[in-house]
Amino acid sequence: MNGKFIAASLFILLWVCVIVSTSVIGAEADAKARAEGRVVLYSCPGRENVEPVVREFERQHAGIKVQVSYGKGSQLQEKIRSEGRAGRPMTDVHSCGWNGLYQFGLEGYLEKYQSPQQNTFDPATVDKSGLTLSHSAHIYGLVINTRWVGAEESPRSWSELADPKWKGKLAIQDPRPGGGGFSWFVQMLTDANLGENYLRKMAQQKIFFGRTNDLVHSLLARGEYFVHIAGTEERATAEAPRSAPVKFLKPRDGAFYTRIGLGLVKNAPHPNAAKLYIDFALSEAGQKTVADTGYLPLRKGVPSVLGPDPLQGAKLAVLQTEEGIKREPEFAKKLKEIFFQ
Repeated sequence: MNGKFIAASLFILLWVCVIVSTSVIGAEADAKARAEGRVVLYSCPGRENVEPVVREFERQHAGIKVQVSYGKGSQLQEKIRSEGRAGRPMTDVHSCGWNGLYQFGLEGYLEKYQSPQQNTFDPATVDKSGLTLSHSAHIYGLVINTRWVGAEESPRSWSELADPKWKGKLAIQDPRPGGGGFSWFVQMLTDANLGENYLRKMAQQKIFFGRTNDLVHSLLARGEYFVHIAGTEERATAEAPRSAPVKFLKPRDGAFYTRIGLGLVKNAPHPNAAKLYIDFALSEAGQKTVADTGYLPLRKGVPSVLGPDPLQGAKLAVLQTEEGIKREPEFAKKLKEIFFQ
């Protein structure tokens, strides 16, 4: 009896020591972050998705301000390169789509960082290299204009879009600069049941290629096109309550998703504040704020407007894998051959 009591007491004592030690380490890290007082974030996601997270972070960590610069990934990454070459690094955290962010890390511009918050994320969404930390996702599928496409005639798969009845009625983000349009092309090309034959049929469908996803979505809502190929579920879900005649459909032959991540910039001038910001973005409070902006949070247990298990039936985009990145030049060449000769 005494032996069991002693063992239980030692276990409790050890657990208390772990908690106290963790609290002390956390307090020290927080103090260092406060001493730095600032985080400089270069962000591909726009203000509407970033500023609510920044405001909540600043509210919870008074004395630390977040300075955000917005732009395209290529532009922001060139700025970080230029700062590094000049020996004056200014950026702490870079946020962008996973594939571009990961490749930037492979160039040597990101530090590896394993946030303690990642323990609550699905391992399938975690970058094992430690170069990126994914906090949210886009789910891509079919978005239809419900005024022009009835329930019975709605396309239920990617393959159905090759039917001649959809000729001239389809739109997608231009795949040449990358983004969702290119991810869709690669997803179809590498699908054993679709592949190049399917894409060559799609090349005859007079698809409209829009400069941005926003443009394509606007044209869809106005009824200029009937189906948005590779539209996002969160955008359609957000627009529908505002009387936009749009609806998201998960294709039977597979929706896909892409991740948006954060990276700790190498030689960041405010490394402790940067890590604190990353940890917050991945925390329960940060992920709830991410969800409120309309993005899909990746932390387990955080509710989303897209439902209890929105990633069910969706595959990780091929371009968001190491193998997909290695083959990107091959995919770009095939894209030009099929659609842009």
